[in-house]
Amino acid sequence: MLMKIFRFMWEKKWVITIGSLLFSVLFIAYACFNTYFTEHMIVSFIYPNSEKGYYPDGSRFNIYDLVSTEVLERAVKEYNAASGQKEISVDDVKKNISLTDYLAGSVQEKVTQARSLGQDYTYFTNEYIVSIRPTHVFDIHNKRKLFGLIPNINNKLFLDKLYESYSYYFMNEHTEMNIVPRITQNIQYDDYDYVEMADMFDKRANICINYLNSKNAENEAYRSSVTGMSFKDLITGFQSLRDVNIQNLKAFVSSSKISKNPVDLINKYKTQIEKLMLQYSKAKDEADISSTAMNQYDHTFDENIVITGINDQMGLYQARPKTAYDTVTKQALDAGVRASDIQKDIEDDQWQIQQYGDQSASGDDQKRLFSTADNMITGIEKESQRLITLANNTVDDYLSYKSSDYVRKTHMGKSYISMSVLMKTLIVFIISALAISLFLYLFLPARKEFYDRKEFYREKARAYSQTLK
Repeated sequence: MLMKIFRFMWEKKWVITIGSLLFSVLFIAYACFNTYFTEHMIVSFIYPNSEKGYYPDGSRFNIYDLVSTEVLERAVKEYNAASGQKEISVDDVKKNISLTDYLAGSVQEKVTQARSLGQDYTYFTNEYIVSIRPTHVFDIHNKRKLFGLIPNINNKLFLDKLYESYSYYFMNEHTEMNIVPRITQNIQYDDYDYVEMADMFDKRANICINYLNSKNAENEAYRSSVTGMSFKDLITGFQSLRDVNIQNLKAFVSSSKISKNPVDLINKYKTQIEKLMLQYSKAKDEADISSTAMNQYDHTFDENIVITGINDQMGLYQARPKTAYDTVTKQALDAGVRASDIQKDIEDDQWQIQQYGDQSASGDDQKRLFSTADNMITGIEKESQRLITLANNTVDDYLSYKSSDYVRKTHMGKSYISMSVLMKTLIVFIISALAISLFLYLFLPARKEFYDRKEFYREKARAYSQTLK
């Protein structure tokens, strides 16, 4: 039976070969067509700790953020805007995008060698390949795209928009971009009294000054091309706001003792005093215990012994007698200073309670004082928002300059004829040859027998007609 099949294939070798070659050519054409419209992009992350699997802000790195719904929605929106019409949706591209690790040959060899030796080798790649396959949307009215034969998406343009969208997400979510408004949230005036607002303005200005000082320490010579401001200019602006405008407000509120609701404000001070009293008791007890231990400690002991203790990070360490005595002394001093500071805060709050409990201003005087304080607050808030906007734009410009190379992209070249394509083409040729052979073997004899039988009955019909004549 097998020999009969091989003999049949040999007889039909030209038909089988031509048919198999035709299918192979069609497969290569499809592969080239698919490769032409498929795009690959290498995304590289170059910043400290990227090799440990962390974002710049210290959070755990996740490459799938690159194809998150948020990033894709922004990329689709930008792509549709660039193309001039709404051509695609998130669902159109989501199913055709894939992510793979990209390991250089030297790194791959190092990892493979370490694992073959049984070593626990961990490596976080900082390069990934983003691939997007053609998206076909068949539409009988779409003549421009040959009814959908030509993909509906310009994949190279979309990858560019995807990179821009992810870069925006990366900079805003995992770096310090737009951090100034986040650390200086707007004050809800209705929730606070005048004295509380003055304190909050002061704290907000100090937060900005401390943060800008840290940026100035990184680069004192930097001046933003967007705002024209340096970090030193901004620090001076916030210091002027704090030392002049805010201090004037604090002095005015303190001297006039105005309050939206004196009863509520006094209750807040009383609640704060209760909390401070608890903190004071704990700090005072800690200082007393440390002082007692210091007085009973024999730090003159000269024997070569080691004492085990616990440091501030709850870690064990070893110290000699003199070092241990110094530690106890420092604990007693710190606790005593902390208790004194808390006691001072309690006295200040008690003084405020006394002052706000003795208000004697008339209704007309209070309205005038309220109006003055409101105008001062409006001016402070206006100037504060101006400085915050300048600081935010300056910091963002600095971070863009500093972090411009954190995320990079490289479009990969295309290989239309590769070893993989050739191997697949060979497989298609073999399968096609077997399929054509099986088809011819099963259906060609039956078809020949049908035509022979048909011709036989025709001859009999002709003979019968001749007999009748």
